[in-house]
Amino acid sequence: MINIVVEKRNMSAADAVASCISDKIMGRIVNTGWGDIALGLWGHGDPERTWKKLDDPVINLQLNRYQMDMLGIITETMSVSPETAVSYFLIFSMEELGYHI
Repeated sequence: MINIVVEKRNMSAADAVASCISDKIMGRIVNTGWGDIALGLWGHGDPERTWKKLDDPVINLQLNRYQMDMLGIITETMSVSPETAVSYFLIFSMEELGYHI
């Protein structure tokens, strides 16, 4: 998912992830309540796809206070880890970019 955002938005991996953490996406996550299902099914429509890997799997995010608060809200309301919360933001960003989730 990160590579898709990187390519679509022409950003670094860190900027791509940070760009997905928005109030609009948070609203979709909370209102639908099915982030865990969407995340678990991501890619099911194309099981033969070769997924592009990140050159460096360690991403140092620089998030502002508002983005950190949004991560906290998703972590608490969905009872997930911060890493999973970021994944929810990424998966719902895929929908915003035109992908079926």
